[in-house]
Amino acid sequence: MTSFNPESENLPTVTCERIQALLARFDYATQIAPDGSVQGNWNGINIEILPTADWLSTATIWNPDKEIEGFSTLDFKVQQMLLIMLCEQWNSLHVQPRAYPYTGESVLSPADTSTLSSTGLTIRADVNLSIRRGMSEEQLESALMFSLAACVNAAETLAELMPPIF
Repeated sequence: MTSFNPESENLPTVTCERIQALLARFDYATQIAPDGSVQGNWNGINIEILPTADWLSTATIWNPDKEIEGFSTLDFKVQQMLLIMLCEQWNSLHVQPRAYPYTGESVLSPADTSTLSSTGLTIRADVNLSIRRGMSEEQLESALMFSLAACVNAAETLAELMPPIF
């Protein structure tokens, strides 16, 4: 009986350079940000891709102030609760990407009663895939195309789930 040994595959490590080279083949323009992530714009949506030793994280930030008229005029606690409910609704309907209320520094939870500044309250939508064992070129292409499409879809459709606010 033959057993599977993932260590024997020796798949190449996922790096920012590999990501940029693969995306360049599809004529996508990217840049390396100061934090080391690969950043680009897909269909008008800013996307950040960050490989670590274990994970390939692809994320976008959705700003309700730009998408929902009158959102910024609401009380901050109302904004916070609307975004939490919106994320719960999104996550109940979609496996990927996951959506989280986000301040630009941290994810908010329903239990968070801090008095955060109302600036920068957004939704982070991200896809995280395991890359611990490396990825072949075909696997990386498939992972990136899925992650990019999922994040763009989230940014384009999150507003549809927002309840009427006026």
